[in-house]
Amino acid sequence: MFMLATIPPAIRLFPSVGARYGGAAGWLAPVVGVIAPLVIVVILHALFKRGNFADLHDAFRASVGGFLAKVLLTAYLVWTFALFLLYVRYYAERMTASLFTSVNLDFFIIAMLLLVFFAARAKVAALARFSEISILIFAVVLAVFAISLLPTLRLGNVMPVTHYDIAPVIRSSYPIVSVWGFITLFFFLKIDNTKDIKKHGVKTALILAGATMVMLFLVVGSLGPNVAARMPRPFFQVSRLIDIMQSFDRFEAVLSSILVIADFILITAFVFIMMNIIKKLFGLREAKFLAGPIVMLGYAGSLGLAASTFELERVSNSPAMHAVNLALCLAVPAVVLAVGKVRRRV
Repeated sequence: MFMLATIPPAIRLFPSVGARYGGAAGWLAPVVGVIAPLVIVVILHALFKRGNFADLHDAFRASVGGFLAKVLLTAYLVWTFALFLLYVRYYAERMTASLFTSVNLDFFIIAMLLLVFFAARAKVAALARFSEISILIFAVVLAVFAISLLPTLRLGNVMPVTHYDIAPVIRSSYPIVSVWGFITLFFFLKIDNTKDIKKHGVKTALILAGATMVMLFLVVGSLGPNVAARMPRPFFQVSRLIDIMQSFDRFEAVLSSILVIADFILITAFVFIMMNIIKKLFGLREAKFLAGPIVMLGYAGSLGLAASTFELERVSNSPAMHAVNLALCLAVPAVVLAVGKVRRRV
């Protein structure tokens, strides 16, 4: 689920930010960015290693006590809800911008949230199994996309890379670090096998880094760093360069349609995470009934989140947004682990 959930923000954000701050070397940003999920995986592995915890809340409660654990859970709930609103709105904005320019945002938001409502009333295991199938579809489509872009690739757009590019690459990795920090939120879902956190987490992080590097290399290499940095959606713009076969003339529409699956998984995962957090906060026996209120709040909140796409971009790409995400997804687990070690609770 986490791998698919990172696809929408990665496609929207990484190419333009990588080109803007990293220039021709921006495709190397995932080399730096992968450090964050690797560190998070190590921290989470250490938190879960000694205790028989079902989720991150149990680890927090053992480390810092029940009261502070609830305070932290409240912060995570607010932040997850903000991300939920953000990505519901981004999904609708992308659909109206790329496929159905004459259709109102409300239609896409209502359609998505209805699907999310029914999915959230099932078990999270069903969403996980659906994600396993969907990742294969994405792998095939993105492989075709990558191969089809090879004729448009210009190595001069991404080469040469020297030691002078180290600072720009580090700067361009900041949004990547932030998005990949989402992995922490997924540990508020019930974890069946905590012993394999490190093994599977490291594997996932390395696959993400490799796939993202290839995507950035092809997008920036085909468009050039200056053009990619100025485009609002370089990933979709570069798809228009594909002209190997007549059937690829509308490849952008194919990509947008398939991305709806990733949007659905990301948004539904956020709903499951919020339901589990609320369940722990209030000691509820069942959380399925929360799907309705969350979806209704999501509809109203996503429409009122921003007046335009430009305002939405300005808010979501602000340093404050990335800083809060890093604080909650990286710094807080590290501090909780340190406190738990001192108290010998984890």
